[in-house]
Amino acid sequence: MSAAGMTSGLASLGMGGVLGLSSMATGIGAAVILGVVAYKGVKHFTGSGVDEGDKRREIMLQEVIRGSQLAVNMMIEDINHLSLDLNRALASENVTKEKLSKLSVKLSQYIRASKVISDRNENAVAEKTRLKSPELLDVVRLKTLTKSHDKSKYYDFVMNFYKEEVVTEQKNGQEVESKVYRLVKNGSVKDMEQLGQFFELLDYSSTQSAVKGKLQGLFS
Repeated sequence: MSAAGMTSGLASLGMGGVLGLSSMATGIGAAVILGVVAYKGVKHFTGSGVDEGDKRREIMLQEVIRGSQLAVNMMIEDINHLSLDLNRALASENVTKEKLSKLSVKLSQYIRASKVISDRNENAVAEKTRLKSPELLDVVRLKTLTKSHDKSKYYDFVMNFYKEEVVTEQKNGQEVESKVYRLVKNGSVKDMEQLGQFFELLDYSSTQSAVKGKLQGLFS
């Protein structure tokens, strides 16, 4: 998988220049496209934030993360090799302007490609982290689970990450409006990680918690 002489594993993905890159970088272009398609495929195939299928989404996102990280690691190796070649060329008295230009262009292509894949990787990590929290919040259940003094602080924290929405549903042939609390889309990975830990601490997803919430709703 070494980058020396453009024999990296990514180069084997090359598409003969159809990506508009040099022959050296066509493998990187293919890796970028595969990463983008894989990420978008997960989004299209699984939807976003519906409780069912969470485990399947988590597995698919983990594969995207693993593949993206591998591609990034390989590109970093290639970038380091190209940087070394460029430094050697700059130090040489016999280097031509054309050679310096080619090395600079190739290095820029790799840096741009690694940025694209890194961004997709971060998005996949964020999506995977979101799965630790319910997309639609059962506020009554949350109130029931946080009514004790030692857990009351969690209620306000959790509610900060949910936004009230009005949705319309068909019931008995009529449109009925109801309010739901949906997980925000702009939470950072760190915040989503902490939010997921709170839900786990509260045992929010357990059947026992759901029953408690329903009973509380009936008698409130």
